[in-house]
Amino acid sequence: MIKRDINEIPKPSINPAGSLIDDTLESHEVNQKQAAEALAVSPQLLNNVIKRNQAVSVDLAMRFEICFKIPATQLLRLQAVYEYQKAYHKKQDSLKKEVREIA
Repeated sequence: MIKRDINEIPKPSINPAGSLIDDTLESHEVNQKQAAEALAVSPQLLNNVIKRNQAVSVDLAMRFEICFKIPATQLLRLQAVYEYQKAYHKKQDSLKKEVREIA
């Protein structure tokens, strides 16, 4: 069995919110252009999210919920965890030098 520190923050490799959107389109056999039209967003916006060049916004998550019945909160939680993991590995060391503990 591999032992892992439960407090260790994994380095993110992919944006799971973008992956969930991509997988949902696949499972519904809908291409990005069709989905963008149904969501009333630009195909470029949807492509940027799927290609992990842009974060899932609250607006897009709400549109996705209406269109595909995937809870907006699920997409937003996935996005938030991904953003936290990215920030943690980028800024944790410098923040430890800047911020002092009170508690």
